[in-house]
Amino acid sequence: MNGDYFIIVAKALLQKLNKQLGDEIKFEIFLVSNPLGVKVPEVLEVLLDQDQAAIKIYEELTDGKKRRLIFSIIKFKNVDLEVKKIIEFLHSQND
Repeated sequence: MNGDYFIIVAKALLQKLNKQLGDEIKFEIFLVSNPLGVKVPEVLEVLLDQDQAAIKIYEELTDGKKRRLIFSIIKFKNVDLEVKKIIEFLHSQND
C-alpha cells in the first residue's frame, strides 16, 4: 500500500459540515475506550442486568449488531417501547 486511505462520509454529514463532494476535510483519529463508540442506553443496561438470557444473546452479538440495536432504540422516548424493541431484536438474533 502507498499509505493512502479513504474514509466514507455520509451525505447528511457533508451537508451538516457545509461541504461538497471533493472538498477537503481535516479530521483526527483517536482511540476511544468504548469499543462500540456509542454510549449504551440506560434502559438496555438495566434490562441486561436483570435478564440472564438477554445478556447471553447480547454478549454473542458482534459490535456492529450491538451498535445497530443501540441506534434502533435511542430514537424512542418511551421506555416501554425501548424495552419491546430490545427484546424483539435479541429474540430475532436467537432464532
